[in-house]
Amino acid sequence: MPQIVLLRLGDEMQTSIFDDLYQPLCDDISQKYSTIQTKSAADVRPLLSDPSLQAILVVDGGLTKGKKHIALQKQLSSYAHAGAIELEREYSMKAVHLKNTPADSRVYVPLEQSRTESRVFPPTAVDQEQTPAAFSQYGSGWIGYIGDVNNEEGSRSLLMALLDLATSTDTSAASKGRSSNSSSTITTSPIIGCSICGQLTPMMKCGRCHTTRYCSTDCQKADWKEHKIYCGKPSLEPA
Repeated sequence: MPQIVLLRLGDEMQTSIFDDLYQPLCDDISQKYSTIQTKSAADVRPLLSDPSLQAILVVDGGLTKGKKHIALQKQLSSYAHAGAIELEREYSMKAVHLKNTPADSRVYVPLEQSRTESRVFPPTAVDQEQTPAAFSQYGSGWIGYIGDVNNEEGSRSLLMALLDLATSTDTSAASKGRSSNSSSTITTSPIIGCSICGQLTPMMKCGRCHTTRYCSTDCQKADWKEHKIYCGKPSLEPA
């Protein structure tokens, strides 16, 4: 049976929220996959070389906190790089959106009539250049993001579909060049911060690979020795 890792590196509050909101989702995943839940970065590293591993689901923002997990971020990035779905046409969700996402990587986009909903603030238009859900090819694998914070049914269907892509050999996404040996990393909170310090609002990214991000030229220089192995070009551009 294909294996899925649920990586939980968040604090006690994040763990409690996940347990309260996402148990039905965990049950859905367990029916189709052999699942391993871990709160230890050390437990994940050996699994990355296991051929039965099909996807890693990062369930909270713990991976992005400070410098503690920078090495693991890079390992997950390397793992994803090495390696017909029915979805709801539209639905409402409370989500953390991504900006600077290529149009062809946005799974869902705000409609022109989309508005924020709040009991305190008046409705405002939603930035149509941002997305609450993205999925993009990365090397021979895939990286996905779902920003929904309330575990809406539509988001659960989306997540299961993205996980299916990690084990499928004949899907619409596979026609882009994905093989049965590719791998994927799917996160429900942002994991791509500054490659060195982990800051979540970096101002620059590598001008060639357009994936590695930095908050300053100092961090970019500190990462150059290792990053040049994968990219080989230190130029930067605004994120």
